[in-house]
Amino acid sequence: SSDLMEDRTADGYWGTRTTWMLQGILGATMGDGGKIVSQPVSNKEILGACTSGWEFVDDDKAIGSYVIAMLQNRLGVFDDGIMGPVTINALAEWYGVEGDGKLDAPSPVVEAMQRALQRGEF
Repeated sequence: SSDLMEDRTADGYWGTRTTWMLQGILGATMGDGGKIVSQPVSNKEILGACTSGWEFVDDDKAIGSYVIAMLQNRLGVFDDGIMGPVTINALAEWYGVEGDGKLDAPSPVVEAMQRALQRGEF
């Protein structure tokens, strides 16, 4: 339901609840409910803010996530479904936050996205 985060502060940590909200706003209703699947394990070190529901696999097996591909499409970057530095910087720019190619914990970029999602926007 959409009231999951009503009383919850934007904390800069991207877990299952943030993914659910993002899926709802982007219309990514099919597929991996609350999960960001098939991300390359080599990107884990730049995704410190990404917590529950993130699946990391061997780089050569990473095929990406549908919801990340939809996010990339919205941002106007290559939509391979992989959350990497280019996508992170595009997301930072979208929200007017300084981007460094990483989502450290807690992440101002994730926090800005969470605030938008709480308003029912991307």
